Amino acid sequence: MHKGFILQPDSGTYLTNSINRIGLYSLTISLLRYLFADFGLQAVLIFQQIIVIWASYILSTFLKNFFKLPTFIYWSLLCLFMSPAIFAGVANDILSEGLAYPLFLFTSYFFFKGLLSGNIKSLYVFCGFAFLLASTRQQYLLFYCVGFISLIYLSWFHPNFHKKGSYLLALVLSLCSLFCFERMYNYVYHGSFSATLGAAPQFVVRPLFIATTDSYKDFSDPQQRMIVKETMDEIVKNKIVDPDPNKRTLDLYSTTYIPIALAFYNLRTKIWPVEEFEKQISKNDPRFDYKYNQMLDEQTKSIAFTLIKNNITKYASSYFKEVIRGFGGYAFFLATSFLGFIFLWNLLCSPFSFRSEHPLYLSFIFAALINLGNVSIVSFMEPTYVRYSYSTHILLIAMFFILGSKYLSPHSLLSQGNKSD
Repeated sequence: MHKGFILQPDSGTYLTNSINRIGLYSLTISLLRYLFADFGLQAVLIFQQIIVIWASYILSTFLKNFFKLPTFIYWSLLCLFMSPAIFAGVANDILSEGLAYPLFLFTSYFFFKGLLSGNIKSLYVFCGFAFLLASTRQQYLLFYCVGFISLIYLSWFHPNFHKKGSYLLALVLSLCSLFCFERMYNYVYHGSFSATLGAAPQFVVRPLFIATTDSYKDFSDPQQRMIVKETMDEIVKNKIVDPDPNKRTLDLYSTTYIPIALAFYNLRTKIWPVEEFEKQISKNDPRFDYKYNQMLDEQTKSIAFTLIKNNITKYASSYFKEVIRGFGGYAFFLATSFLGFIFLWNLLCSPFSFRSEHPLYLSFIFAALINLGNVSIVSFMEPTYVRYSYSTHILLIAMFFILGSKYLSPHSLLSQGNKSD
């Protein structure tokens, strides 16, 4: 906390309720700045620090009590969960991760507590935190997929779980509330009851990275044709990428992502200038800025999909390599997959009466799915920078810690995991 709050290049988009940001973090900042005036950002910093500590403590304590962990492992987990705030300054940055990370820990806590004990109240609270988390960073929509998978598991393997319909309804209501909140926020701040904009300029970078200097010929629209040609000419001329797409490696994608994105962004506003858009819609329209950015997004998505369609094999290869790298590399991915399949086989093939005795296997599988889901979503938009993947990595590493402590203990895995509150 002694560092004080840190303004990053993206911080301004949250401070100004940008069109390109989903609203919960911006609303949190606005509320604290309203309550504490000139000390508003210091209040944001203190708030983020407190909830990171709180969330780390309750998740670590739950895992310790549920899995009967030794004190050393408990403190290791607590330090692990708090490490982004301690070493990376996550709680100091005025970025959505400062709120999203503790919300991720809270969401994980209620999810695993509800899943492992069949506690419907915890699952209800999980649905509420999933809404808050996805309203802060949309990549965490993955928790709704995880929630539906957990519902299938509880329905098939826990006949005593009688709240299937209630859990399903809670998930659906939470998801619908998220979409309504997103659109209401944009209506209040930007005059349009629509989804958040801004993902398209990120989405188009990978298709441009694998494109050739002749890819513009695949476009019939003259403006789209022009922007693709000029973008490719610029990034090749400035030696951002090699003219031969086969020589563009995955590591190069990480270092060239921002230059390619900036080149495309600058050219698209040149080819579709505000002045041209004013001819179609009045500058005095309160929704002018939103509609202009919406038009840019639609054109950008159209370009991206055309490039993908005509380079589908290269795109798929590049995407899956990015997912593997984001997951932790081939070795970590294969080790996790190997253990996950063994645990899944054990869960499915054990006699029914023993299935409930494998909560650690179940926790490991879901932690792996959460990590895979996160990097899969992020990889569509950007390189899997640590900023976007550390939360789910930490959860999976925590499961490895617990798994290691169980194998190194004198007790068998099958005798562990007695349920606790």
